[in-house]
Amino acid sequence: MNKVWRNRIDNKYDIFVESKAPYKGDLVIQENKIELLREEVNISFDAKFGPDIEDVYKWEDRAIEFIDNQLKKK
Repeated sequence: MNKVWRNRIDNKYDIFVESKAPYKGDLVIQENKIELLREEVNISFDAKFGPDIEDVYKWEDRAIEFIDNQLKKK
């Protein structure tokens, strides 16, 4: 799978989107190479020239929401 976008949150969580089909991908959140979340997301314009900024905002918001609500409660 091709990574169309990646980032790092809190110097701890790796987040990225892997393309898996036209206009579809998986948002993945990992901590120390351990997968914490994998969920399907849309990829506007099939990311032919890089991801659409609105997609990036959605992916970042989802990642932050997951980290804040699911992981930091522990």
